[in-house]
Amino acid sequence: MKQHDIQLDKDGQLRHFLTIEGLKKQMLLDILDHAENFTSVGNQQVKKVPLLRGKTIANLFFEASTRTRTTFELAAKRLSANENQHIKLSRDDVDSNLKLSITESK
Repeated sequence: MKQHDIQLDKDGQLRHFLTIEGLKKQMLLDILDHAENFTSVGNQQVKKVPLLRGKTIANLFFEASTRTRTTFELAAKRLSANENQHIKLSRDDVDSNLKLSITESK
C-alpha cells in the first residue's frame, strides 16, 4: 500500500494528512482554506475550539526540537485535545526496524 493510499478513506476523503504526494490540487486548496479559518482563533479571548475535545494527541519526534514540540503542543491545546503526556525517547530507545503503520494502529 502506498503512503498516500492510507491517507484517504474508501470514499477518497482525507483521513490522515501525511504528505502532499498523491493528493489532488483541490484537496490541498481545501486544506489551506480550512487552516485559514483557524487564524482568527489567536485573536479570540478564549483561544480554543472544540474540534479535538475528548481526543488524545500523541506526537513522536525523532529529533530533539523544543520549538517544534511546543508548536505542536500549542496547536493540540487550542483544538481542545486532552493534555499531552511527555515521553522522552532517545534513538537508542527506538528500534530502527520497528515500523507501525497507521492501519495497524487503529
